[in-house]
Amino acid sequence: MTARLGLIGAGLWGRNYIRTLATFPTASLTRLASRNPEAGSWVGPACEISSDWRDLIAAKDLDGVIIATPPSCHAEMLGAALRRGLPALVEKPLTLDRDQALALKRQAEENPAFVLVDHIYLFHPGYETLRARLKGRGPFSIESEGGNLGPYRPDAGPLWDYGPHDVALCLDLVGLPPAKVSARRAPKLPDIQGENIEISLDFSDGSHARLTVGNAWPAKRRRFTAKGDGQEYVFDDLDETKLRFHDGEQGSQAVAVSPDLPLNRCLNRFIEGLRSGSRDLSSLSLGVEVVDCLHRCESSLKQR
Repeated sequence: MTARLGLIGAGLWGRNYIRTLATFPTASLTRLASRNPEAGSWVGPACEISSDWRDLIAAKDLDGVIIATPPSCHAEMLGAALRRGLPALVEKPLTLDRDQALALKRQAEENPAFVLVDHIYLFHPGYETLRARLKGRGPFSIESEGGNLGPYRPDAGPLWDYGPHDVALCLDLVGLPPAKVSARRAPKLPDIQGENIEISLDFSDGSHARLTVGNAWPAKRRRFTAKGDGQEYVFDDLDETKLRFHDGEQGSQAVAVSPDLPLNRCLNRFIEGLRSGSRDLSSLSLGVEVVDCLHRCESSLKQR
């Protein structure tokens, strides 16, 4: 079976999906919804292009849809896909609004369809190896840094742009929503636009996480450190080795991980779900928990 996929959005991430799907023997990009006049040059002649995403959702020749649009559009588009019973892969964050996220979860439970939220670092081989080695070794102590210099988006601030990555990793590893959430703005660096947010998460099992995310780093950061049961692993997507094990006596040791690209693994997971007729909503549930956590961070920031 070749999975027939529709894609809504041909921005930066949309074009990543287009390029990646072109290498997949198990899937074809059947439809694209984009208003970009250049979109036709990015896809093959067999891909039908529409300027209205509603036409794509209504099409009868799709096995699943990928939503790669600004997050302010996600709720309406995913809701329409769920009403059709159309499996969906949606970019992070699931939504920018907690009530919308909860409504989508209720809708998915009433009309079961496979939904995968692309928290991309959950699919990174470095993190997957860290998770496999530390799972069940909690409570965990987690520190994470994520962000870059920019971008400065009109529809989503740095908390919602970068925060979903780090929060998703924490919630996935601990396996619980946080019992306590607080956030504050980090001191500004001179001559740097944007802001970084310091987030504290405390969990009922004794785990705790301290995250710093934002668009005011002098250079890109993607580092996730987790300690549990005397073991410490550092996942750094910018490090050549990606994953290191820290031993107090022997120092740092590189851990071999698969060279597979996270987006390939994400798409493979989605296609496998389509083939098996999955109705798994665990990824959607995590997406809702991430939105809820960021909402609580936002409330904490407003109180300061």
